[in-house]
Amino acid sequence: MRLDPQVQRLYEQLERELDSFPAGTRFYSLHEIATKFRVHRRVIDATILQMKSRGLIESIPRVGCFSKVTRKPDSRRILLAEPDWPSGTTSRWSCAALEYAEQHKNWNLVRRLYNGEHEELSAISTRNFDALMIRYWHSSFSAADMRWLSEQSIPVVMLGMDVGDFEISSVCSDDNAGAILACGYLHRKGHRRVLMVISEPGQKIREWSRRFPDTAEILGMECSMLDCHMENFTYARNQAYEAVRNYLLAHDGKADFTAVYVIAGESVPGVMKAIREFGYHIPDDISILAHTDDADGEFIHPPLSIVAYDQSAEVEAVFRGIRECLQGKYNSFHVKLPMRIIERDSVAART
Repeated sequence: MRLDPQVQRLYEQLERELDSFPAGTRFYSLHEIATKFRVHRRVIDATILQMKSRGLIESIPRVGCFSKVTRKPDSRRILLAEPDWPSGTTSRWSCAALEYAEQHKNWNLVRRLYNGEHEELSAISTRNFDALMIRYWHSSFSAADMRWLSEQSIPVVMLGMDVGDFEISSVCSDDNAGAILACGYLHRKGHRRVLMVISEPGQKIREWSRRFPDTAEILGMECSMLDCHMENFTYARNQAYEAVRNYLLAHDGKADFTAVYVIAGESVPGVMKAIREFGYHIPDDISILAHTDDADGEFIHPPLSIVAYDQSAEVEAVFRGIRECLQGKYNSFHVKLPMRIIERDSVAART
């Protein structure tokens, strides 16, 4: 019997979570599931019923649910801690990491969301974990977070962040170089006036994205910056649509740009909708280039040209580095991966 999509998704999430609950230990309560995964009681009840029917858990009335399985007894338990904003790129990275752990028998990956704006890292418990992957919200460490990180006795890997001389590991794509690459590409295509749309939250994004207008100035291009002021639990395409629409309204519907550089990819449909509402065609009138992973670009109309992360290479680098740290080969490691242009149909040459 095919499950309801919401039930299937929650089932897969809870089934992975069982790696952290050896047989006989108490599983999540219904309230904990609702809070952690943000689903309705109907979905939870149907999912719990499926897990019981497949022998994964048992329930004792007025006591709770208990795990009936023990998995990967020799595996390394890794905690993945991420800010709780609805970023498609971040979610896809997490799914890729979970899939990697499933396919390689020595890994047991547990995901934990935290409030990047208001929650200190010290609220994250690393007890009974062998390593920590963490995606940091801010562009630099607070004194409290730096102290907490330095006190960890397990390998710690910062995701998507260059930590400089700090003695913890890091894996990231070179966003600075990617922004420069994007600017050079649009310049070679003949574009001299570009609108840069920032639709990701966090100060870190605003810092590396400065490389684009800085490069544009060197190349003699004009760059207008449009910040969508993203916050937690707001959706990029909606915010981007409103921001671009209001920008064009403020300019009497006349675009003072021939290309849009969009950070990040999930906001592109909103950007395109706003542009088309003012009668412009893509890419004949206005080109679009996105700074993102290569998840859905070929399914957008027209197919989206992007400055791309290599997500699979990032995931592989993190697990390889953690494995070598646990084997005692290194105390820490640093990997910065290049980005590349994937050229499709959303950028046209200007003469």
